[in-house]
Amino acid sequence: MIRYTIILFFTFLFFNLTTKSQICEAKFDYRILDDISSYTYKFNNLSQHDSGFTANYFWDFGDGSTSKLYETEHQYLAEGIYVVSLKMQTSNNCHDVYTDTIHVEKIIPPACMAYFTFVQVPTAPLYTYAFTDHSFAGSNDSILIWSWNFGDGSNSSAQHPLHQYNNTGNFEVILNITTKTGCQSSYSYIITINPGGIACQASFSANADSLTNPLKVYFHDNSIHATNIISWQWYFDDGDSSNLQDPTHIFPYAGIYFVQLKITTQSGCSSSVSYPVNVANPQPYNLWGRVYAGPYTIDKCIAYLYKEYPNNYFKPIDTVRLTSVNDTLGVYYFFQVPEGKHKVKVLLPDSSVYSKDYAPTYYGDNVLWNNGLTLNLFQDISLANVLLNPTFQISGNCQISGYVSSNNANFSSVDNVEILLYNQNAEVANYTFTDTNGYFEFNDLSTGQYVILGEITGLQSDIIGVNLSNSFDTVSNISFTINKHTITGFKTNNTKPISFKTFPNPANQFVHFRFAEAINSKLQYQIYSIEGQLINEGNLMISGGETNLAVNHLLNGVYIIKIYDSNQSSQSVSRIIINR
Repeated sequence: MIRYTIILFFTFLFFNLTTKSQICEAKFDYRILDDISSYTYKFNNLSQHDSGFTANYFWDFGDGSTSKLYETEHQYLAEGIYVVSLKMQTSNNCHDVYTDTIHVEKIIPPACMAYFTFVQVPTAPLYTYAFTDHSFAGSNDSILIWSWNFGDGSNSSAQHPLHQYNNTGNFEVILNITTKTGCQSSYSYIITINPGGIACQASFSANADSLTNPLKVYFHDNSIHATNIISWQWYFDDGDSSNLQDPTHIFPYAGIYFVQLKITTQSGCSSSVSYPVNVANPQPYNLWGRVYAGPYTIDKCIAYLYKEYPNNYFKPIDTVRLTSVNDTLGVYYFFQVPEGKHKVKVLLPDSSVYSKDYAPTYYGDNVLWNNGLTLNLFQDISLANVLLNPTFQISGNCQISGYVSSNNANFSSVDNVEILLYNQNAEVANYTFTDTNGYFEFNDLSTGQYVILGEITGLQSDIIGVNLSNSFDTVSNISFTINKHTITGFKTNNTKPISFKTFPNPANQFVHFRFAEAINSKLQYQIYSIEGQLINEGNLMISGGETNLAVNHLLNGVYIIKIYDSNQSSQSVSRIIINR
């Protein structure tokens, strides 16, 4: 009897071990989040275990950092070879470890950029155009190959070709370049050829002073005009301008500047052109720092990078959006930024647990741009930390509301303007942003004295004082102005809006447009910098309600794109971000 029981027990145990094997495998893969930086990795958990049981995970990223999340992002701070491991332990006592080695290295963005302009040649046969190459290569590199496609079946390998079209119409001209080091870039533009000649067309050349000062550039007007030119307007993309015909300009430091020339002739013809001017071959550097909410590193953030020029002129050049940075130790990272002076501003999105308690703050710990610290980026900079400025909110039943407007006659109101509310102790009590009509409001305020002002990098704001009491608990229709520079926006009153969506946004090489209506025609576009400077314009050929626009010539930053028909009876405006 005893012998039978033992045999039965071992038979039962053997049956369970051979038919119910345990599932226990730790595993992961990863990809580089190069829209943030080539040092940022997304780790995907591919582990498997028996159903019905829970599991704990432990990541070791090989640089001293760890995580207990199921899936995670991690940002390395230096190049190197790192051994990453994932340990898994389940509630049914499963243990497993998976290890992989990753090579973290810089991904250098292309050092070359294709670009061209064109003019119709009045002394040549009709529809003959002269194309001027404005492409450039990086330091210690040069362009070897120019490949032109004129959109009518014709091609050329010349650097500055002439081409005659046989008829009118729209032609997409494409220029591809290849450098000695193998860098490749492409730029395209749709040329509209109308019957007859042209009354005027802006054009210019730029030559650097290579002997005495590489930051000095001589500009020469080459515009074509049927009647005399009565005005020249130059914009050097650094906040400075000129009304001379052939100005000389000294740029503040090396960089790529989109210089624009606008002309007006005696007969009323006006024309403009812009193209990138490579000044003194700028060098790229890396910039990173941690963001702190009190003693804690933040969970999520949006970091903005502005280039700083003389006379308080700022240009946004890059944006980094970190939606989940639990394992990046609160680090923002700007990769391969052209040299110069910069400011960094950090904003916490609404989804951050700290967003209501800390206001947008510049590098250092100040909420105002003119008090924010400047970063002199002429070498790699690390630990450029941002200490977020806390808000001091006291609840009550009072309300303040109003509008923000620009002092520029072309624009009536501005949207997405940051509004700061200070209490009587000069502390930030709260902040908000204006809507599309420039409207803002603060609710649930306590009684007391407040000061309101707008905060846009590089611009001055009116300052409004408000006194709230139990007998005067609501102040509405406050109006104040953002001064000094143009606020980018477009007055679209009395026009029919054109409904469209743009994606991807942020964009890299192309922006895709999808219109609400199945448009099969031609619309026009203009691209403006965030300061209101016209960067580019042209035509959009639309088929089936969709089209693409090449934006590979634009530097990283925030831009405004305006879409309109020929008589501007219909138009709409959208913001796009270029982030490579």
